[in-house]
Amino acid sequence: MPDTHLNHARRRKIHRVQFSVVMACLVSLPFVLNALHIYDINLLQTLDNTVYDAKINYLGSMEVDRRIVIVDVDDASLLREGQWPWSRRKIATLVDNLFDNYGVRAVGFDIVFAEPDRVTEGVRTVVDDLLASDNLSPEARSQVLVTREQHETDAQLAKALANRSTVLGYIFTEFTSHNADMKTGVLPSPVKIQKTRPLNALPYISLGYLANLPILQSAAKAGGYFDNPLVDPDGVYRRVPLLQFHDGALYESLSLALLREAQGLPPPVLGTYDAPPNADVDYIQVGGVQVPVDDNLAAMVPFRGRQGSFPYVSASQVLHQEAPIETLFDAIVLIGTTAAGLYDLRSTPVGRTYAGVEIHANLISGMLDGRIWHKPDWAPTYDVVAIAVTALVLSVTLPFMSPLFGALLFAFVVSAGVLLNFLLAFGGYIFLPLAGFVTSAFVVSMVLIGINAISERRKKRYLSRTFAKYVPRELVAQFEATEAEVSLEGESREMTILFSDIRNFTSISEHLPPTELTQLMNHYLTPVTQAIQRYRGNVDKYIGDAVMAFWGAPLQNEQHAQDAVGAALAMQAALVMLRAEFRERGWPELKMGIGINTAVVNIGNMGSEFRTAYTVLGDGVNLASRLEGLSKYYDAPIVVSEHTVAKITGYTLRELDRVRVKGKSEPITIYEVMAVEGWLSTERTQQLADYEEALSLYRERDWPAAESAFSGLCETYPDAGLYRLYQTRCKEHLVQPPATDWDGVYSMSSK
Repeated sequence: MPDTHLNHARRRKIHRVQFSVVMACLVSLPFVLNALHIYDINLLQTLDNTVYDAKINYLGSMEVDRRIVIVDVDDASLLREGQWPWSRRKIATLVDNLFDNYGVRAVGFDIVFAEPDRVTEGVRTVVDDLLASDNLSPEARSQVLVTREQHETDAQLAKALANRSTVLGYIFTEFTSHNADMKTGVLPSPVKIQKTRPLNALPYISLGYLANLPILQSAAKAGGYFDNPLVDPDGVYRRVPLLQFHDGALYESLSLALLREAQGLPPPVLGTYDAPPNADVDYIQVGGVQVPVDDNLAAMVPFRGRQGSFPYVSASQVLHQEAPIETLFDAIVLIGTTAAGLYDLRSTPVGRTYAGVEIHANLISGMLDGRIWHKPDWAPTYDVVAIAVTALVLSVTLPFMSPLFGALLFAFVVSAGVLLNFLLAFGGYIFLPLAGFVTSAFVVSMVLIGINAISERRKKRYLSRTFAKYVPRELVAQFEATEAEVSLEGESREMTILFSDIRNFTSISEHLPPTELTQLMNHYLTPVTQAIQRYRGNVDKYIGDAVMAFWGAPLQNEQHAQDAVGAALAMQAALVMLRAEFRERGWPELKMGIGINTAVVNIGNMGSEFRTAYTVLGDGVNLASRLEGLSKYYDAPIVVSEHTVAKITGYTLRELDRVRVKGKSEPITIYEVMAVEGWLSTERTQQLADYEEALSLYRERDWPAAESAFSGLCETYPDAGLYRLYQTRCKEHLVQPPATDWDGVYSMSSK
């Protein structure tokens, strides 16, 4: 009696845990789908962005990076030099001073020079009018031409840019109804990307551009875009594409182009950590630094801190050579603007009003230091594992805890996960999602604690949980959904049994190493089993390379024969699909024989006190096994008995023979399942008709005509073993005719 109570209590605990695990799985499922990007939960994305911003701000307390200087067209510069845009002569002076007087390393423009200078255009108009006059003396005409050359300010700026480490900025655009033909200026030469092997990437595709005048771009050493098409949905700049795709080529960002020009680096190299053939781009190699990128070839901006993380120098101070030389000497210079009305504001994790030019500076600084945040390819897997493990731990522990201890457990689990997440973040600038894990743990905990607090009642046990030991998970789900009446007790029932076997398996196994043989069997049995289960069948057992399956139990299935034949065709189709893969692996081509029989058999939970199995027994099972053996003899992939044929419709069948299998006295007609009705080709349909006519002659004992008919089939289809078999029989009957009471039955002497 005590043992009975003990077992009962143990079962109660087991079922309680099972219920909790199911609930935890259901609650966690949306979070898993979000982690795998199958179903996005916007709130979790927003929370993860908030966590990322917090990490950036926590680490964003670095000292000012003096390697990169921003020459700022600020309010003081406009007040002193006049309104923007300045003449190109003034910009040329700015460039000359930077290189000649301050010795900067390189200069990049966060500005586009898309139109000719107004001064240049005005002078040209006046000069053209003067030159068109007939009253202009040669001396005056010469002076006018000299004046025009002196006021060609675009040419002066081009001269200042030439033969120096200068990089002009430009903007890529999308085609819209407003800028459908927007291609202004000229693009720089595309970057010559290097890669060691084919890699997969999804760079942003730009269709239009607002670029610089040809005279200026041709004079500069390089060019780089400074637009960002990958702004997050909340409008915050967190990542910037280092490369964009346009008109069949890749172009580099302003930060990447300026870094390469300043450091004298070769073209970037696309790299991966993945194995071929499906390798994605994981990083861009820039000199000796690997810059992590995502599938869009975008890098997370490594903000050093709030605005002012780099030295700012007023442009007017540079023009008048008043800037401190120690600030600019050997620096990488970005020319941008923060003046009122011209302020290039961006929303970033470190400030909602942040100078756009400083974003480029942060990227250059991060690439110089190898300090780029990145979200690794395994981040979704990490998120799924964290959610799943947490759900499992909570589901097996919370059912036996009070609400107070349950809350403490939740706090401990979440704290451990958050600590690991932050350690990985601060240790390697790795950004891993956190919101899904924390939110999932909270919801799972609340659901399980709530269930335990509200009720301790046991959930009704389904008999299907016991059947889960014997039948596929798909049928277990069906039991639970329908609450169908099933039984483990032995009973007699009409069912359909299938046996399959690989032909010449012994020879195959002798020529393969054990490890490869195991791999081959796994690759073979998986799709075969899937085909059986897809047609509501149950795999009874694997017998080496053979498979035994049955239909019609434990759930009643009036179409058990129909489903079994459908599964057999699906199994053969799966084998055809495997052959290409097997050839690539150097494995032999497999051929499979299938035997199917429908009969009343015994089904139930059978075995010993040590081990039981839900299985089927009876003469009908033995006959199915015999039919599988006959599939090789008759060279027929799928052989079915007349009992099965009586239960199916919609298939094209070919009568093979009337046979008396070994151990049986009663003859049986066997058939080959050729295809689903209507799917047989014209050629095979005609072949079937010719065969049926030859078989009719054979049954009528017209041996010469039958032999001639089968000989013709053998000549047309030399690989068909069935025709050779009947041709041989006809020749034997010509020599020694059967008895006058011959009924056309062929007695098999072996299994």
